[in-house]
Amino acid sequence: MVRIRSQLLVFFAAFASLAFVGCAPAADPDSVEVLASDPQRLKYLRARCRTEHTAVGDTLCARVAEATRRRFMEHGSMGRD
Repeated sequence: MVRIRSQLLVFFAAFASLAFVGCAPAADPDSVEVLASDPQRLKYLRARCRTEHTAVGDTLCARVAEATRRRFMEHGSMGRD
């Protein structure tokens, strides 16, 4: 009986730890780093921020601006992407 309890305890501990691993937050697809490495997405969002700033939102447009700045500082110019 004690052995069964200890096995159940180990099972539930393993299950709980796996469940918590699945709860980790996913990486943000629109983080500054991701946007700076994806010129097509950055170009698309820059255009949307110019035309639909309210719909896109201040937070995302600020990320787009920072990603654009980083790309410019890294490459010296925006160039043709």
